[in-house]
Amino acid sequence: MTLVYPVGIPLLYAVLLYSSRKELALPELLAEDTPTHAWFIGESVWPPAKLSLHKRQTLEAKKAAKEWDEISGSHHLSFLLEAYDRRVYWFEVVEVLRRLALSGFLVLCGPGSAL
Repeated sequence: MTLVYPVGIPLLYAVLLYSSRKELALPELLAEDTPTHAWFIGESVWPPAKLSLHKRQTLEAKKAAKEWDEISGSHHLSFLLEAYDRRVYWFEVVEVLRRLALSGFLVLCGPGSAL
């Protein structure tokens, strides 16, 4: 039972989000020719060249935000998605692990410990 929460919950979240990645991830990040680093910084790999950079980014951001609001609001995993942008939809797993690490550290630093 001790391992259910520290291992089971993050693993469950990771499996659920991974199985829904085709619906949730940015479409350009799922393309086979996408550079690996694009996953980590969420950069766009197909910018249209006709608009100015600022205008293009503004239009893309508005469109992407509206689309993500629709997806994350109606998705069956909306409780995991609503706090994050689309490029980092998986970050709830990282947050759960961070909270567990901080809680575990407090156990080590409790009264009567060697630290």
